[in-house]
Amino acid sequence: MKNIVRNRLFMSIYFADMLSNFGDVLYYLALMNYVLLLPNTKLALSLVTLSETIPIFTLLFAGIWADWTKNKVDTIIATQLFRVLLYMVIGFAMGFEPALWIVILAALINVLADIAGQYESMLYLPLSLRIVPQDDREAMVALRRGFGSILEIVFRSGGALLIGFMTYQHLAFLNAGTFLASALMMCGLRPALLKKSPKVDEMKEDARKGDKQPLLKETYQSLVKTYQLMKENPRLGFFTKMITIGNMIGISSTLTVLMLAEDADFVLYSSAMTISLSVIVRLIGVALGSFLAVNLFKKTDVLLIMKGIYLLYIFVYLAYFFHFSLGVLFFLLLQSLSQGVLQPKMSADFYNILPEDQLATVGAGVDTLSYVGLFLGQTLVSVLVLLVSATIISAIFVLISILVLGYTVVESSRFEKQEGEV
Repeated sequence: MKNIVRNRLFMSIYFADMLSNFGDVLYYLALMNYVLLLPNTKLALSLVTLSETIPIFTLLFAGIWADWTKNKVDTIIATQLFRVLLYMVIGFAMGFEPALWIVILAALINVLADIAGQYESMLYLPLSLRIVPQDDREAMVALRRGFGSILEIVFRSGGALLIGFMTYQHLAFLNAGTFLASALMMCGLRPALLKKSPKVDEMKEDARKGDKQPLLKETYQSLVKTYQLMKENPRLGFFTKMITIGNMIGISSTLTVLMLAEDADFVLYSSAMTISLSVIVRLIGVALGSFLAVNLFKKTDVLLIMKGIYLLYIFVYLAYFFHFSLGVLFFLLLQSLSQGVLQPKMSADFYNILPEDQLATVGAGVDTLSYVGLFLGQTLVSVLVLLVSATIISAIFVLISILVLGYTVVESSRFEKQEGEV
């Protein structure tokens, strides 16, 4: 961990990335609180939730384009400036009286911003790996997730306070400003990044020019390549499958907003603070888990952690069912801590398996497959929001969580036997 902290170039890139994340946090809080202002909150919430499923299917395309991109540093700056423009547009729209058309526009901008963010993240990854030795990569993942969660806790708390005395229009403009500041920082780091690896992108681009194919064909081949890799590495294939299934039950953010719209007793201090707290406890859990993953839980069995995550989901949705807001926060904290322990272990294995020039493409393929579960869960809840109450949705996801846990226990036993035979 000390080596990562002393790597000034990596930490500078990381700080620029985190600065733009502050803008994302502000936008999310502002949008969710704006939804609560509308008469038809359920329809607005359903539209926003549905819009968040679209970037799931663009992740793989973003990874392929990132691998194709010749000048990664300048492209990162361009994506940040693009989001400055997007949030300036929504800032002007927020100057009108609250209306459904503004939510639709905000949802569309959210989709475009998420796609740009995906592309930017895929561009950042090869840059980070070039300046971080392989032995330090697990620590890099732990630090990114750990410190990232701590910073987001500060961002969420600050964002909830800002919503109390700033207009939604001013929040959108502030969001645009964070991306502008991040772009300016990357402009300052650009010479050092180009000096660190001046010709790598060009050489790889020349080597692959003859092999570049249409995007759809490349996408198909990427999925095939990902599938072959999972067959060659049963451990990676098993975890991808289990994460895909587990992602179906990660709908707590939407359920929190729906609870706030239906039950005033669920509110803790204010709607903005309640939404922030539901995210802050998850961030605290991930931060603690990320730091403990390389210390206290360094030798803990990954399968045991995975079972614990799905068990805790059952208690999370039981707390929602009883409208027990403090119980929701407590179990979200424990569940997120378990996820924080799990992620660095799995990510380090993943980074060490893949070659750098295919990292974004195949990595996006794995993410796309695992996010199929998230798409199914988000799509289901976006429909249920229009049909039933938050209490009934909670009961449905208690049952789904029980089924996921049971399946995980059965499949884990089968996988352990297969590994034992090998």
